[in-house]
Amino acid sequence: MFPVHPPAEIRGLPPVAYGNISPSLVEEFRHVLESASDEKPLQQFFERNPAMLLVGIVAPHRAWVFPRAILPKPEGGAWIPDFMTCDLTSTGPIWTIVELESPTAEPINSRGISAICHHAHQQIEDYRRHLANHAAFLRDGGWPISGERSPAWIVIGRRHEQQQALGAERLASLRQYSIEVASYDRLLSECEFTVKSNENNRLKLEELKAGVEEFKRVKRAMKTVDAIYLNKRGNPQDTSAWAYYRITSQGKDGDHIEVCLLRWPTFEDLDVVGDEQKSVVINPSDTGFSSAYPNMCTLLQNKWNIRHSDEDLIGIRARDV
Repeated sequence: MFPVHPPAEIRGLPPVAYGNISPSLVEEFRHVLESASDEKPLQQFFERNPAMLLVGIVAPHRAWVFPRAILPKPEGGAWIPDFMTCDLTSTGPIWTIVELESPTAEPINSRGISAICHHAHQQIEDYRRHLANHAAFLRDGGWPISGERSPAWIVIGRRHEQQQALGAERLASLRQYSIEVASYDRLLSECEFTVKSNENNRLKLEELKAGVEEFKRVKRAMKTVDAIYLNKRGNPQDTSAWAYYRITSQGKDGDHIEVCLLRWPTFEDLDVVGDEQKSVVINPSDTGFSSAYPNMCTLLQNKWNIRHSDEDLIGIRARDV
């Protein structure tokens, strides 16, 4: 019924890029909210900046925001919710209905849930029945509607600390209908939290990058230590038979131990990297800590007829890595 891979668009709209909300956008939200006398300026703000609505309503995967979505009826006409969001998950789309009411309105009064909040609830139920009863009809029109009951939000009023406890208890009753009632301040605080989280993540990333650069700097400054040996191969008089070689390691657990013949008197490598003359003993992943030394001795004996002895050491050389 629904695509396995998320589509590039739904009804001509791309998914909302919600991961990078700027502090200036949060301030614009705050300014619009403080100056609004009804929901219209906020409707327009969310239409221009759908990410600001999205982060407060859902924890999205890949999501779309549809302002004033026109949901046609088979008999003619249409239902038009203020907003619908579509969060495309691995199990299919989750549609959320969002009704905006005035930031100056109150969700509760002395008798319970306010009339304006009740009216928004009834509108949501009308939209839900339409989505459930005409899912196939809407899908034919390009809406990937599953027909499942849609969660819904009513955004109304401002946050008042003195009313919070009483209001939360009364408004919680709407959750049995899968309706969440939230103030505009709640959406604003979610946007502020997202900005702070993004900034913290940015700082952590910068710290990580700085750590990587410091590691690179230290790595560049590190020295490799060569232990240089002279083995006369049992011919103390015939210098042509003598073997100069180095054994090299960074000296840390898990480092390679590199063995290489040297040219006298420059002590340059007698071979080039990749040449079959050059050998590497892996320590410890292949040979283990205890077997690294005897394996190295065996290599020297078999490859170059060198019977290694620690007494053949003639010097230590430090060089850049």
